[in-house]
Amino acid sequence: MYIRLARFLALHARSILVFWVLVVVASALVATTGFGNPLWNRLISDVPQATPSESHTGQKLLESHYTKSYGVLAYVQGVDFRTEFKSAENTAQQLRDLKEQAENHGAQAKTLGDQAKAAGGEAQRLGLEARQAGARGDIAKAGVLAEQAQSAARRAQDLAGQAQSAGGQALVLGNKAKALSQPDWPVARSLHEALAPIEAELKTIPQVKSVAYPFVEYNAMLDPQARELAAKNRQGFVVAVSLDLADGGQPGKYPSEKMLKVVRHTEGILGKVQAAVAKHVPDNAKVAPLRVRITDQDLVNKAGIQTLKEDLVRSESIGIPISFLVMAIVFGGFLAALLPLGSAGVAISMSLTLMLGMTYIFEQQSFAVNVISVLGLGLSIDYGLLIVSRFREELARLKSLPQSEWSPDFSAIKKPKTVARLQHLDPRHLRALEITVATAGRTTFFSALTVAIAASGMLFFRAELLKSLGIAGFSVVLLAMIAAITLVSSLMFLFAAKLERPSILARIPGLRWVVRRAAVDTVALGDGTAMVSSDSLGASPVASRTSLESSLDSGKPTRKSLFDRVAHGVARRPWLSFILSAAVLVAACLPLSYLPLRNSLFDLLPIHNQQRLLYEDLAQEVPRVGLPPLRVVAKDTPPEKLDKWMATHVADLKGVAHVFAANPLGDTKDSAAIVQLETTDPGSRAAEDVVKAVRAQAHDFERFVVGQAANQIDFIDSLVEGLPWVLTVLVAITIFLLFMMSGSVVIPIQALVINTLSLMATLGISTLVFVDGIGVGWLGAKQLPGLESYVIVMLMCFGFGLSMDYELFLLSRMKEVWDETASAKRSVIEGLSRSGRIVTSAATILVFVFLCFVTGNMIVLKQVGFILAVAVAFDATIVRMVLVPSVMALFGRANWWAPGPLRRWHNKVSEKLGHLE
Repeated sequence: MYIRLARFLALHARSILVFWVLVVVASALVATTGFGNPLWNRLISDVPQATPSESHTGQKLLESHYTKSYGVLAYVQGVDFRTEFKSAENTAQQLRDLKEQAENHGAQAKTLGDQAKAAGGEAQRLGLEARQAGARGDIAKAGVLAEQAQSAARRAQDLAGQAQSAGGQALVLGNKAKALSQPDWPVARSLHEALAPIEAELKTIPQVKSVAYPFVEYNAMLDPQARELAAKNRQGFVVAVSLDLADGGQPGKYPSEKMLKVVRHTEGILGKVQAAVAKHVPDNAKVAPLRVRITDQDLVNKAGIQTLKEDLVRSESIGIPISFLVMAIVFGGFLAALLPLGSAGVAISMSLTLMLGMTYIFEQQSFAVNVISVLGLGLSIDYGLLIVSRFREELARLKSLPQSEWSPDFSAIKKPKTVARLQHLDPRHLRALEITVATAGRTTFFSALTVAIAASGMLFFRAELLKSLGIAGFSVVLLAMIAAITLVSSLMFLFAAKLERPSILARIPGLRWVVRRAAVDTVALGDGTAMVSSDSLGASPVASRTSLESSLDSGKPTRKSLFDRVAHGVARRPWLSFILSAAVLVAACLPLSYLPLRNSLFDLLPIHNQQRLLYEDLAQEVPRVGLPPLRVVAKDTPPEKLDKWMATHVADLKGVAHVFAANPLGDTKDSAAIVQLETTDPGSRAAEDVVKAVRAQAHDFERFVVGQAANQIDFIDSLVEGLPWVLTVLVAITIFLLFMMSGSVVIPIQALVINTLSLMATLGISTLVFVDGIGVGWLGAKQLPGLESYVIVMLMCFGFGLSMDYELFLLSRMKEVWDETASAKRSVIEGLSRSGRIVTSAATILVFVFLCFVTGNMIVLKQVGFILAVAVAFDATIVRMVLVPSVMALFGRANWWAPGPLRRWHNKVSEKLGHLE
C-alpha cells in the first residue's frame, strides 16, 4: 500500500502540488471572508462551562434576558462628591427619621380624631336620651344623662384639640423633610446639569429602556439605590443604560448585527460624558485625572478575541522564523527547511475552514484558533522533519550502493503505461521516496493517529470548550499528517536533486561546520523510522534484504556521537541512570500536593487590558454593577419572595458581606439577587465554600447559584466525571498501538507508567512557576492563585499524545534492532543512538513553537505554551534519552515478552501488514 502511494505521489507530484495550493488558497479565503461572516466574527471568548450543570442552567436563564435588558456602562472617575455623598447619607437618615415621626404623628392624629368623633357621638346620644327622659317627667334621670352628655362633649373637644396638635406636628415635620430634600449640593447639581442633556439624547433611541446614575435629579442621592451607583471612594459613579436589543422580539445572549449598531450609537453618546462633566463641574471638585470608560458585553468579548488575534500574530511571527532557522541548521539547508512549512499551511488553513463550518453547529471558542495554529505548525514541522530526514538519508545511502541492489521492482504492475511512466523517473529518487513513505510515512501515520485519538479524548467531557479544542486538535493533527505524507513527499521528489546539493549555509564560515555536521548526522544516525519488514519495500527479495541490511549497517554510528555516548552510558549503568532520572521526575512532582485549579474570568485577559482593569475597578468600587461574584437566579419567583429567602437563608452565612435586593429578569416571573462576598477573589476556596453553603439551603422554588466559584465547582466536577472515559481511551491507545509495534505487553505498561510520571512532573514544574511564582516574571506574567483546569486536560490529552509520538520514534528503532539481533542491550544502545537526533531535533523545534505562546498576553496561552514546552522538553530528554532506555536495559529480554496466544496473533497480523502490496 505504501509503495503504491509513493509511486502515485511520484507520478503526480506536480498535480498534487497544484491541488494543495488551490486548497490552501480556497481555505484561507473561506476562513478569512466566511462569505460575508469571517471566522473571527463567529467565535466567542467566553468562560468555559460544564453543560449541563446548575451554574450553566442558571447562566443560560440570565443570558436569555441579556438582549432584553442589555447593559452599557460608563464609569466616570475624577469628580469628588464625598462631602455631598456623606450629606446625602445623613440627610437620608434624617428624612427616614422625619418620615417615621411624621407617620407616627399622623397616625396619632388619626387615632385621636377617631376617638374625638366617637366621644362626640356619645355626647349626642346621651343628650337625646336626657331630653327623652325629661319629656317622660323623669327629671332625676334626665339630669344624670345631661351631665354625662356634657362630659362626653368636653372629652370630644379635648381629643379633637389633641388630634389637631398631632396633625400640626406632622405638617411641621413634612415641611422640614421637604426643606431637607432640597439640599445645597453644587457638585451634584452641576453633574445633573451636565448629564441631563445626554440622558435626553439617549432616550431618543427607541431601544433605550432606562438611564440610571446618581444624579438623575440633583438630589437623587437621597435614594439608596442611586447611591449604589456611586463609587466607594465617592470620586466616581456609573451611568447605566439598559437597552432592549431583542431583535424581532427574540431575546438571547448576543445582540444581532443590526442591534450592535444601536450599541455603538449608545457608546458614542456616552462618549460625550467626559466633555460635559469637565465643562459643568466646578474646578475644586475635579480630581485628576478625569476620565470616562465604557463597557458592555460585546466590548469585553471583542477585547478577548483581539488579544487572541494579537497573540496569534505574535507567536506565528516569532515561531515560524525561529523554527525555519532551527530546521535549516538541522537539515543543513534552506530548501529542506521550507518543505514542512508547506504542510503547516495546509493543516492550519483547512482546520480553520472546518472550524468555520463547526460554528454553525455549536459555539466555538476563539482560543481554539491559537491551538490549531500552534499544533498545526509544530506537528507539521515534526512530521516534515521525520520524512525529509529519511528521504535525504535514503538518497545518500542509495547513491553509495550499486543500482542492482536497490532497483525498483515493477513486476506487480499490470498496466504497461504506468510501468513506462515510472521507468522515465529517476530510479534512485523513486526508490528513496518508496522507502521513505513505507518507513517514515508509516511512522507519521501511526504517530498522528495516536495524537489525534488522544486529542479526541476531550470529546468525552461535557464542557463545550473542551469539545471545541478536541475537534480542533483532532482535525489539525490528521491534516498535518496527510499534508506531510502527500505534499511534503511530492515536493521532496520534485526537488530531490536540489536537496542533495550543498547548502548555501555551508559557505558561511560560522555555520560551515554545523551544517556539514548536520548533513553527516542525517545519514550516520538515521531517523528512527524503520517500522516495516524488508518484504514490504517493493523490491526484489534479494535486493530488498540487501537494501535493509545496508540500511542497518549505514545506521551504525561511524563516530562517537553525543547520542551514542549517552546510549552506551545508560546501558552500562542502567540502575544509576534509572534512579537519577526517576528522582528528578519525582522531585518535580512534589508541588502537586497543593495544586489549585481555577476557571478564571477577567483574569484571563492581559494585566493591562482596559476592559479587565475597568471590571476590576467596578468590582472593587461599584459592586452593584460590577461582575457579580455570586448570584442567585430564581425561576418563576417574584423578587419579593426571593428577597425574603435570601434574608433568611443567605444573608447570615459565613463569607457573605452583603445581599443586594432582587431584581426581576425582564418582563418574566424570574428574578435574581446579587451576593457580595467578604473575599475579594471570586474564585477562591472561600468563595467556593459560600456557593456550597447557599446550595445546601432548603428552598421551595427552583433556584440556581451562578458565578465564578459556582462555575468552577461544576466545571471541575464535570472533569472528574469524564476522566474515567478519557483515561480508558488513552490506556487503550497505548496498549494497542505499542503492542502492535512491539509485540510486547510489558512495553505498553512501562510507557503508561513513565508517561504518567512525566506529565505529573510537568504539572509540578508549572505549579512551581505559575502558582508559587518562581520565575513567572520571566514569562511576562504574575503569580496566579491556580492553574486553569482545562489547561490540565489539554496537557493530559495533547501532552500524552506527543509523549506517545516520541515513544513510537524511539521504540521503532529498538524494535528493528531487536528483530535483527535478538540482543536486548544492543537494541537499547543502537535504538537510542539512531533515534536520538531525530527526537531531539523534533522536540527542540516543538519547544520553540510552544514557547512562542508564552510571548502572548493572554495568561491561558502562556500556561498552555509553557506546560506543553516543559512536557516536550522532559519527554525528549530525561524520559526518552535516559529513563526509558534505562528501564528497558534493566528489563532486558523481558521487555519483549507476551503470552503465547497474543504473541502468535501479533505475528500473524504483522505478517499480513508486512506484505502490504
